[in-house]
Amino acid sequence: MARLWSKLLSIFKVQDTPSAFTQETAPQENDDFSSDTNLDCMKQQPEGSIFHGIRFITVEDLCAPAELQSPVPVKEPEINDPLAGHPQCYIVLDVETTGLSPESDDIIEFGAIKIENGQETDCFNTFIDPGYPIPPYITQITGITDTDVAGSPDLLTAIRDIAAFISDFPIVAHNATFDLRFLFRAYQKAGLQTNFHYIDTLTLARHAFPELPSHRLSILINYLGINGTQEHRALSDVRFTYQIFCACCACLTHMDPSLFALPYPSTRSQRRKQYRARARADMRDIECQKSTPDPNHPFYQKKLVFTGTLKIPRIQAAQMAVDRGAVLSGSVSKKTDYLIVGEQDPVLVGEPIISSKEKRAIELNDSGEACIHIIREEEFLRLLHTDSGV
Repeated sequence: MARLWSKLLSIFKVQDTPSAFTQETAPQENDDFSSDTNLDCMKQQPEGSIFHGIRFITVEDLCAPAELQSPVPVKEPEINDPLAGHPQCYIVLDVETTGLSPESDDIIEFGAIKIENGQETDCFNTFIDPGYPIPPYITQITGITDTDVAGSPDLLTAIRDIAAFISDFPIVAHNATFDLRFLFRAYQKAGLQTNFHYIDTLTLARHAFPELPSHRLSILINYLGINGTQEHRALSDVRFTYQIFCACCACLTHMDPSLFALPYPSTRSQRRKQYRARARADMRDIECQKSTPDPNHPFYQKKLVFTGTLKIPRIQAAQMAVDRGAVLSGSVSKKTDYLIVGEQDPVLVGEPIISSKEKRAIELNDSGEACIHIIREEEFLRLLHTDSGV
């Protein structure tokens, strides 16, 4: 396993590829660890708002309407594969299913392309007969009918061809855990061994384009100016996913894609370790952009820690704090002065809805070992523009 993981990291090593997109924002980290329950897996949801272009969110924007204003149109870029030049291959895949549960629903279409040296060298697409009528709402979403799948191989037959195509290659997919849950279940039914390692473009997109209220495939297609409309068909969605993957990597040139690579299934410990590595990469190069920070500012020479999802990109919040003379840290300790708390995902942190960083800060305060100001994002933004502390 260690050898396979080492191989995966070498495969997913980004070269210094010039960005094909006008990108002014930096990625926002959120404590999500790629939850299986994310609403993006709800493929039957109606299409949301469409956003074009990329813009930097300012503090003043927080007082403006929720919609992004003055969008900047972008042209469809040339696709610069971030892994071009590496001899190894990876697979971009997508499945269409009869529903959301791998225990009670089945795959009805599988699509995948093989990328080698930055070029599509092979593709695989097949219908799969589930052995029962396709629900009408699935037909309405995907256009796949009982007639389409009639005469197609059943799951146990198709999955062996699918497994041969995927082999042990790394996988790229959008909301990958949705697809991999179904593939994992199908492999189990067929008695096949699984060796999935993947990068989720949903997680990548959240970092590359944090200003978007949603990172569903259809929104990203329109936002990036990619020609075409999502059809909820496997092979077309795969090619959209590949373009989105390239776009995300072009925007995240300071982060190696291996920071997003995971085995499936993965443990909470593995996801947390990866999250911390991304957080360090996000903050590593932040330097004060003001020659003389105000020594009277409440953040001057104070140690700050962030947790949770902020309304503005976390790296932007960190930059503003550093410009006021703050010292950033990735973990809470006795020396921490401020903990800035964003929105927490209850699926990840459990009940009560509180992160491990906030729990640690409360413990240190209660024991008298520290005096940490635990503040929300609104208070943090207010303090940015004041000259006295709390």
